[in-house]
Amino acid sequence: MTTRIVEAAAYEMITDNEHFQTLWDYMETDRRRFLFFLIDRYGVGPDRVNVELLESKFDEYGVIRNRQESLGDDLDFLRELEVIELNKSALLPTYQIGIPLMAHWLRKHKDWEDLQRRAIREGKDAAV
Repeated sequence: MTTRIVEAAAYEMITDNEHFQTLWDYMETDRRRFLFFLIDRYGVGPDRVNVELLESKFDEYGVIRNRQESLGDDLDFLRELEVIELNKSALLPTYQIGIPLMAHWLRKHKDWEDLQRRAIREGKDAAV
């Protein structure tokens, strides 16, 4: 098996994968999808993706959280789906994408700004 074969298979999975779309649908809310997007987006940067960072990003982007459901509940839900992982090896626990190919699929098929608008709208609707 060559690197070229592996890369071709990965590209095919990223291009057309019903399983990733199904997992996306199972996330159920745009708030959880936005959270997944945040973990992907900031997981490659210098910041540690922990609860505090995610809460500050929700505030920064204007996504209102339903006070009856904590961000921790959403993180637990995504962990149950096995689309994110909690890394406890560092001093502070951090979150990361659990399926790296799904992160590539996400960037190829989903629009960050559209999802942000949906999450903002969903938060406002829930607050009413």
